[in-house]
Amino acid sequence: MGLFNLFKKDKQDDAQPQERHWLLRTNDGEVIEPNWDQIAAAVTNAKSDQSVFATLAYVNAGLEIDSVQTLGEDSGYRFEALSQDGVIYVNDGLSHEETLKYFKEFFNTEKVVGYRSWMKE
Repeated sequence: MGLFNLFKKDKQDDAQPQERHWLLRTNDGEVIEPNWDQIAAAVTNAKSDQSVFATLAYVNAGLEIDSVQTLGEDSGYRFEALSQDGVIYVNDGLSHEETLKYFKEFFNTEKVVGYRSWMKE
């Protein structure tokens, strides 16, 4: 089971804007409209413990991939991309640099290149 299944909410939080917006979620909380430095720090911190995660979502955007997530594992980072239809695409064993590249690409282009060839959950 991917981490996305553990953190889905039934209702959208009333404090969050209803228009399109970026949302960074970690074990420490949420940041609406994060900057790249905050995102990079969250990804780096996700490596420190297997229960520490970082999720970046573009909320209310109607994208093919709604959000991406990572957590640290012994073999590197586990990167997950959640599609609009609820399929989780997984890329395991990534380096820190590769994981940052996927987050930056999603943040800058609103896309995740190559996810269709990854394992599905």
